[in-house]
Parts: sequence; structure tokens; C-alpha cells
Amino acid sequence: MKTGRKPAKELAQVFHYDLYGKREAKYEFLNENSLASIPYILIPNKAPNYFMAQKDFEAENTYTKFFKINDLFPLNNVGIVTARDSFTIQTSTEQVQATIDEFLSLDDETARSRFSLGKDVRDWQVGYARKDLQNNYPDKGKLAKILYRPFDERWTFYTGKSKGFHCYPRNEVMQHFATGANIGLIIGRQGQAVGSMPWNLTFITKSMTDFNLYYRGGGNTYPLYLYPDVAQQDLDQHLERLPNLNMEIVHQIERSLDLSFIPEVKQGKVSSKSNSNSNSNTSKDDTKSVFTPLDLLDYIYAILHSPRYRETYKEFLKIDFPRLPYLTWTVAQTAQISNKYLFYIFLSKVFPVHYSPLLPDLP
Repeated sequence: MKTGRKPAKELAQVFHYDLYGKREAKYEFLNENSLASIPYILIPNKAPNYFMAQKDFEAENTYTKFFKINDLFPLNNVGIVTARDSFTIQTSTEQVQATIDEFLSLDDETARSRFSLGKDVRDWQVGYARKDLQNNYPDKGKLAKILYRPFDERWTFYTGKSKGFHCYPRNEVMQHFATGANIGLIIGRQGQAVGSMPWNLTFITKSMTDFNLYYRGGGNTYPLYLYPDVAQQDLDQHLERLPNLNMEIVHQIERSLDLSFIPEVKQGKVSSKSNSNSNSNTSKDDTKSVFTPLDLLDYIYAILHSPRYRETYKEFLKIDFPRLPYLTWTVAQTAQISNKYLFYIFLSKVFPVHYSPLLPDLP
């Protein structure tokens, strides 16, 4: 309501009142009240979101001290946009190959009808897909697994070329799943922008991911490791992956835990390349003085599945990607929550020799 009394550069005041009930009750309330009699609540103009409704920000001072998940994993992006799921994603490698072989044997319009490809759009066209496959299938691309929906892993042919077989393959991220063994987090942003369900948009993957993994659209994929560009490797160079982690945050965790960080443990031993103070004969028990990227992933996945975390910081999880508390021994002991055992079962299939010193030993 404009009164002319507010200074030109001052923000307006926002007042809020919730009125619940059936239509007749609302009409009766409005007939019996006026703007002056309704007990509106003044909503603070709080940057950067400027909410138009009352929010519980009691925990804000604590939450803002946590690190952002996007800061810990510098490289991340949404999943693959195929633009033609039923054509590009199949349940087996045989189906992928049969689809591509038949597609390449047909002219454009026959293929469009046969595979129900619809009209060409700006970034996906039958001609684009054909050219990409002719240049890369079968030798230069890769038959690869793709996490299509939670617990629904399928197959596709991956070339990494935009506006080709896939519309947006997100190669800067997905190449690190196509190149070698990896594991990653998938986290949705503003998961409960509508509705009242508890925040639940986090998952784990060992393969590339589809954009529409979640019921409300895409989540960002955070690969734990990054592989060097194969094309730039010399023949005698080992293809060694590196952690996709912000080392400033990692060093802060090192100091708080009084543990040393190593890129990974291989075959139950600390690689001498990973830690200059260790040797190739370091045993599994000796790794209790160190922690790895997988240990951080254990911790993050446990925290994100904590009912207490989700309830305490639910207002912030509606706004942006999560923040996580810096890992200390106190937090580590309470991190044995929710899906820790489920996650270890998953890890045992991907990295059977993995051992985490940050959480208590499993029975």
C-alpha cells in the first residue's frame, strides 16, 4: 500500500497472515475484519531471498557457518539431458546397439517415424544425432551405464558431444564416470519449494546420471574423483584420478580431526604417491590416522540422511543446495545415523577394500 511517506530508496514493509479453513469460514472472517483488525506479522526484509512469508530462521547463525556442498566439490553439474529418452536410453547394451544399428540404416524421416522422434528442435535434431553416431559409433564412444531414476540403472551410448546423440551430455562432469571407476553424490536444489514433504533429494551413484532423476527434476551430480584428459596422456603415464575437493575445506577438517588427508587407499594400503610420509607397506590398521575422499562422502551422505538435520535446517534446504557442518570428532561420532549401513553395503560393491576411520567400526 503506497502512502507516500516511505523514503525513495527504503524497502517496503511486508506483512503476512495465514488464514486456513473452508471458503465459507474465510468469507465470514473477511466480512468481520478489516486491514486494521487483522493481526498481520511483519516479515523482515532479509537478503538475499526476501521471503513473502514467515520463516523459522532461528538456526541461521549456526547454519551459515557450515560449508556449502558446491564449495567442497568444485566440479558439478546437472545430469544428462537426452531430449529423447526412449531413443537414447535402454535397459541393456544389446538394446542400445540394436537401436543405433537400425537408426543408422534408415533415412532421417523413416527413422523419425520408426522411433517416434518428433519434430526437430533447436538443440536436438535427427541429423545431429546421425552425424554424432556416424563419427563415434561404435569405437570412439562408449556403451555406459546411466542412473535414470533412483535404483533404476540403464544403458546408453556416450559420445560426450553436445547437440548430438544426446542433447546436453554434460561432458565436463560425466566424462569422469565414463573414464573409470568413480562414485558421486546427487543433490537436488530447492527440493521442497512447494509442498510440505521433508527434504529428501540426495542419492549416490557410480555411473553418469539423467537430468530428471528426481520427481521434481534435476539434481546436481558431484563426482568424487576427476580423471585426467586421456587424449593428453603420454603412453607411459598412469591414468591417476584426483579428488574433486576444495583443499582449503579439506585442510580445515584435517586440523579439526588431527588426521592427515590422502587421495585414496588402494588394496588396503596407502599409496606412496598419495602421502609422502607413508610407504607402500602401510597396513589397513595404519590408515586410522588418515582419511580419504570416500570418508568425507560417508560423512556427508550420513548427515544428509539425518532426520534431525533435515528438520533443524528445513527452511534453508528449501532455498539452496545444502551446507554441511565441518567434521569434528564430536560430529563424527554422531554421524553414525540413518543410512550408514545401507551406504556401506553399497560401497562394499564398488570399493570392497574401503575402510572409514571417521565412523565407528561395523560389527
